[in-house]
Amino acid sequence: VAKRRGQDLDDICKAAGTPLFAGSSLKAALDIDWNSVEQRESALDGLCRQVFSFVGWIEKEGLSDDSELQFYLTAAAQVWSQNLDIIEDRFQIGHGVPSDRRISIEDAEMRHGRKSKSKTINGFKEHLAGDLDNDLVLAGAVTPANRPEGEAAESLLRDLEAQGLGQSVAELYVDRAYSDGPLAVRALEDGGDVLCRSRSAGRSNKGRFPKTAFELDLDRMSATCPAGMTIPIRIGEVASFPKESCAACSKRSQCTRATKNGRTLSIANDENLQSILRQREQTEEGRQQLRRRVGIEHMLAHLSARKGPRARYRGLRNNVFDTRRTAAIYNLESIHRRVAAAA
Repeated sequence: VAKRRGQDLDDICKAAGTPLFAGSSLKAALDIDWNSVEQRESALDGLCRQVFSFVGWIEKEGLSDDSELQFYLTAAAQVWSQNLDIIEDRFQIGHGVPSDRRISIEDAEMRHGRKSKSKTINGFKEHLAGDLDNDLVLAGAVTPANRPEGEAAESLLRDLEAQGLGQSVAELYVDRAYSDGPLAVRALEDGGDVLCRSRSAGRSNKGRFPKTAFELDLDRMSATCPAGMTIPIRIGEVASFPKESCAACSKRSQCTRATKNGRTLSIANDENLQSILRQREQTEEGRQQLRRRVGIEHMLAHLSARKGPRARYRGLRNNVFDTRRTAAIYNLESIHRRVAAAA
């Protein structure tokens, strides 16, 4: 605002009723004992009131349509709505964390994410599709860190189709997050094979019978429990065993903790594929075949080593460009190695 009007920052802050913003450091301007809960809460309330005063002054002065100011006003409003509550006429930090919480003022698309229960991600997730036979990256995508991995499949598929290679996929090696996405569907429609770990792999059900302990007959659409009881099932629905039968079963303690209902099984939309994957995991040949997917992990590692583990730019689009550019260099190096070996 000071630059737009050619005025001194102190004069703008005085007119807008925001003396805290005139200093070089907000913390220095607050000048409180940060170990005191009461002083921290009072400082937050005072700061919020000055932000509110500034936004009102901006609108009064007719500056709210300025595109550069609008970016920061929108960011402030989003942070405000996601993080603050008004309790007893005081601004306080809200309870809980919104699923789409903004984590950066300068980059509106960065998000908190989670790779696993113990590993968190702040920013973006990078995705690659590669040709394992020729060691080439064919497509790259970037998503906010809080979005499921499978959402990148649509973007990867568009990139593959745009290249016009006209090739069908004989074997698709994917992370299991992509196993029910468009890449897998396209491969199966073309008569190819999808290879990944099943979604139930590694789930112990806290010492009780896992889903793999039940016999699923997808031809007859039935499920048989370890005690021998058979019930009908439907694709995409949850199947429930009768609570009376489960209550009298000698294996109940090994199967479920439910006290008012019987054991349930979730039948996935791609249950036929998941059944095949579970059977493959039980054989040495199948496990060896699955290990070939490590090639795509190597591609990701090479790209990360070249451009670093952090996003270089603001926004999804710029980082998609960076991923593709780095992938192009990777491909040139891969081609060079093969040409040199042939020579």
